[in-house]
Amino acid sequence: DLKAAEGHFRRAVELSPDYADAWRNLAGLKTFTSADDPDLIQMRDLLVRMPRNNPQRAAMYFGIARALDQVGETGEAFMHFERGNRARRGTLRFSAPDLTRLVDETIELQSAELVQQGPAAGASDEAPILIVGMPRSGSTLIEQILSSHPDVQGVGEVPDFPRALDPHIDDPQFRMKTLSLLGDDDLSSIGRAYALSLRKRAPEAGRIVDKFLTNFIHLGTLRRALPNARIIHATRGPLDNAFGCYTTLFTSEVPFVYDFKEIAAAMAQSGRIMDHWKSVMPEAITEVKYESMVSDIEGETRKLLEFLGLPWSDRCLEFHKTDRRVNSASATQVRQPLYSSSVGRWKRYEAHLTPMKRALAGEGLIESAD
Repeated sequence: DLKAAEGHFRRAVELSPDYADAWRNLAGLKTFTSADDPDLIQMRDLLVRMPRNNPQRAAMYFGIARALDQVGETGEAFMHFERGNRARRGTLRFSAPDLTRLVDETIELQSAELVQQGPAAGASDEAPILIVGMPRSGSTLIEQILSSHPDVQGVGEVPDFPRALDPHIDDPQFRMKTLSLLGDDDLSSIGRAYALSLRKRAPEAGRIVDKFLTNFIHLGTLRRALPNARIIHATRGPLDNAFGCYTTLFTSEVPFVYDFKEIAAAMAQSGRIMDHWKSVMPEAITEVKYESMVSDIEGETRKLLEFLGLPWSDRCLEFHKTDRRVNSASATQVRQPLYSSSVGRWKRYEAHLTPMKRALAGEGLIESAD
């Protein structure tokens, strides 16, 4: 109920005019048509008055940037996106080399020989659907489409699978080594624990969708613990994907999305580990490209449902009418009919995006920064 939500955010800033997160959410719900909009003026004024060390400055930068983006002030909007990203990045810890080492270790230890040993003895026959990939890759759209199917329920981004793994790992430093050595009893226990936790969230569902995107690191263990699980890899053109990350203030802790070099590194490593999984268990994974879904929603949805072993339902095409809770950064977008305006959105900011192009080219994700 976006109109009611806007009313509540409006009431929040009336009661507490310095409440930056309420302003940011309000800016995300309304349509700005002028740089003289009273709400934009108030947000600017609040930013000027806000102390430099106030952790809510990031929210104000992103809220103002979105308003400026809507009225076509791309230069000033990008300046605010930059400042918001710097402010948020300063509060987080992330190491691109550490991520690369983790992916290296996973590929080495979770080899084709190991994964293709087959299901653990006693493995559960539950068949959850996992969506993995980068943020802003169309994953929420996929989940919303599937959740509109009468036999499917999405539970959002829940860390249930990592939690099912944790009791079997004594030292986090050797996490991947430990997982590669688990026997059938441990693997089947992990699968049952994960399936049970999802079932508690959606007890009536035929199939359950889990959109915890970074589950991609553990898919080898998943394959042996829950052999009927199916995995959807959400992908998007690298320029739009990177720009989508950079222009979003995430409510959850996603540490690699506030710097172009780190976004590019994360995209490259997530793609590399997914290429590995696709090579060792191709029958369990399908890729859904955001651009393909936008251009042919019915055709792509039919292919997706066939992969999942689900019958066709016209309700999937009216996903924006589905009444369910969505907590991701795309919560407002999936309440609307499908639109294509986000394809190529980065081009409006091309004059400012040489650093982004260089970062992506440096990781081999685009041909050139020119």
